[in-house]
Amino acid sequence: MKTPAVHAVETTASVVNVAPVVSATAVSDVPPSPVSQVSVRRLSRFDAMIAADAEIAWLHSAKSQSDDAATVQARKTIEGWLAVLPSFHRGAITLEHDRRPVPESLQKHIKGGFAFILRMEMAARPSDGTKTVAELEAAAIARIELAVLLDGPRAIRALRVRASENLDAAMTAYTKVRGRVPSVIPAR
Repeated sequence: MKTPAVHAVETTASVVNVAPVVSATAVSDVPPSPVSQVSVRRLSRFDAMIAADAEIAWLHSAKSQSDDAATVQARKTIEGWLAVLPSFHRGAITLEHDRRPVPESLQKHIKGGFAFILRMEMAARPSDGTKTVAELEAAAIARIELAVLLDGPRAIRALRVRASENLDAAMTAYTKVRGRVPSVIPAR
């Protein structure tokens, strides 16, 4: 029996010749997709978004660290698509998958995604260049702790919403760059 996702891909996809979509300035920097030279199913927008999410999650997992040829090619392809994105979007995707531990004082209010929340707070108060990153992070954590003390969970919600909006924009950009081709994650 097919899973609903497989059935949806098969019923909403059509067969087309696909070429990767990239900007003219970065064409030489993007490795060719393993699916770019063959006839493949063209995914619906929804399924392309699901494939994009899966690829990014896979890239930030231990599964992508294997040295077998299929894994190396998939990793190069995904990294090539990411390289086309502006650094702002690449940073948002990286921060989403950063597993920085949540300070004990904030664990009741923040369950995950702390690195992104921290960067949103830091971005609201840019550095004058006189402090180290560690000092800036410590100051941002202190501001978050104070905000939680004064406003409760609402203080975190605003930062989380901003982080979510930035991640959505980054994933939309990645999905556009990767196109509507099937996922390049190797089958296991």
